[in-house]
Amino acid sequence: FTPKNTLSSVPVRKETHLQVKTLEGWKIDGIVKPINNFILVRLADVQEQSEGGILLSNTAKIQKTEGKVVSVGPGMTHAESGQYFPMPVQAGDGVVYGQYDGTEIKIDGIRHSL
Repeated sequence: FTPKNTLSSVPVRKETHLQVKTLEGWKIDGIVKPINNFILVRLADVQEQSEGGILLSNTAKIQKTEGKVVSVGPGMTHAESGQYFPMPVQAGDGVVYGQYDGTEIKIDGIRHSL
């Protein structure tokens, strides 16, 4: 058995990563790059004011569930068949996600989700 779509037949994707100085308050000097089928999303800013101009309290602030893809993992292969599953998004794409999806992290003081 030879899988039709193996790693050797996969188109090469441009490497994407994020150069960081702090991660969750820890000082580091390096890059953040997702592995497997993970993506790093920069979260949209929290809406601190209503459309009518009313300032919202911390509990009433509107958390948007959208963001911009910053970095993409290479994808992954199926454990049994060896078939490669490439990532359907690229850096720079806008995404909408579920309210409880991902793990929120702060990179250089900016909210991201992994």
